[in-house]
Amino acid sequence: LRQFGEDIVTWRKLQRLTAAQVADRAGVNVSTLRSLEHGEGSTSLENTFRVARALGLLDKLASVLDPYATDVGRLRTEESLPKRVRPHFESIYAYCRMSDDLGDEVADTAVAMRLLDTWGLMLDECYETPERSRHPVFVALHETIRETGVPRELFADLLHAFRMDQVKISYESWEELLEYSRYSANPVGRLVLWVCGYQDEGLGRLSDKVCTALQLANFWQDVVEDAERGRRYLPASVMERFDVDEGQILGRVFTPEFAAMMESLVIRTRGMLIEGGAISNGVDAELAVTLDLFRKGGEAILDGIAAQGFDVLRGRPVVTKTKKIYLLLGAVVGKMRLGLARGGAR
Repeated sequence: LRQFGEDIVTWRKLQRLTAAQVADRAGVNVSTLRSLEHGEGSTSLENTFRVARALGLLDKLASVLDPYATDVGRLRTEESLPKRVRPHFESIYAYCRMSDDLGDEVADTAVAMRLLDTWGLMLDECYETPERSRHPVFVALHETIRETGVPRELFADLLHAFRMDQVKISYESWEELLEYSRYSANPVGRLVLWVCGYQDEGLGRLSDKVCTALQLANFWQDVVEDAERGRRYLPASVMERFDVDEGQILGRVFTPEFAAMMESLVIRTRGMLIEGGAISNGVDAELAVTLDLFRKGGEAILDGIAAQGFDVLRGRPVVTKTKKIYLLLGAVVGKMRLGLARGGAR
């Protein structure tokens, strides 16, 4: 605690802020800030987060605490999936992760496009002449293809989205965002359904609503981060309607107009999550628990945006550790109920 307090002091002084200025920004008393800086341990978690936000440290703190940012966390999340399909999701995740790295970790656009094209040829080979596949990702993926019959189009669509990322950095309308999500997000949900044995188009459309909404929720929480990378997913037509300009994003100029714009986007996105949530009524109970967890994760992001007054310019909304534990606990309870129901049926 003493070291943490000393670090807070150092950050404050590096920004040439007085204790009174930081306390005012954080909405706490100077005595509360002093207690934190002295490592006394009496400061509440909420006030600690307030001070971290005032110093621009909340995003860093949230990233460090985020269990899903680690391989262990992702593996534990995978355990919420039905056991029979976990190996297939491991192979699908490996394909998506490698595809994303090829598009996102290569600075030169021309090189990235060539790598993605080569990756696409390897995907074709995995379907057409699988005995020639040598890359471990495609060797594993072929087993999933062979056992489930998952169509090539879903993997190809994801690859198309990674290619889009190389050439398109801003979006003009809501419809353009939906088109992008058709390739970047919707195939993921349809892969989940297909591998779990569901090919009904009605379920697919409900899945699309949830997956697109999850994609949009992530765009809304990452407005500043995306702008710093030269990207804008806020539709230009929506910004114009609310009299918001791009300079406000990098300048972090929050106005009532910006708040109204974000609120409208959150409401529209939440509606998609609610509509798509009906998918849980059309699948088996075990898969429904998993799908509900994914959907509630999107709702938690939207709740986080609303909780800070729709001001995504001051920092990425935080889905608290407590909230994440609540979501996972809900999934565990759902599985326990499912197990009891099965036991009672024997």
